[in-house]
Amino acid sequence: MPVFNDILFEACDNGYYGKECNNTCGYCLDLSDCFHINGTCLNGCESGYIGDMCKSSKLISQISYFHFPHIFITCRYAVDM
Repeated sequence: MPVFNDILFEACDNGYYGKECNNTCGYCLDLSDCFHINGTCLNGCESGYIGDMCKSSKLISQISYFHFPHIFITCRYAVDM
């Protein structure tokens, strides 16, 4: 069993991490890539999520405006934080 900062950790089921495996992993590309000690996603995040633990969603912004006389324009974009 792995030891981290003098704490003994058991391997958790896929999708969970932590000392007692009671923390839920974020949106990792593959839940088996969620590090069982601290929840870090070892191979990146699913589309739309960012951060080491893939728990933050990308900010989606939308700008809408009218262009006289009959054109309505909407722009949507994602921002990596």
